[in-house]
Amino acid sequence: MRLRNYYIEDREKAVQEGVQQGIQQGVQRGIQQGVQRGIRKMIENMLLARFGTIDPELETIIPSLLALPSEEITPLLLQLSRSELLQRFQNNN
Repeated sequence: MRLRNYYIEDREKAVQEGVQQGIQQGVQRGIQQGVQRGIRKMIENMLLARFGTIDPELETIIPSLLALPSEEITPLLLQLSRSELLQRFQNNN
């Protein structure tokens, strides 16, 4: 009977640890997705401010911009012309 109780307690502890780990991973994933959405929105806003619209060509470079470290994105969007941005990032696709 003692062994059975130990087994049940151990199993319950393992389940609780699994639940906690799952919650932590879910929270972390949610944070990462939120950060990515925020960076994407910033990129879209800067493209709109610079070029007035996000046409299909500009839309295609957004994933490449998202792949960069965030501190590199802003200078590129402020310094490069539309054609320079397209040339630089369409070659990456």
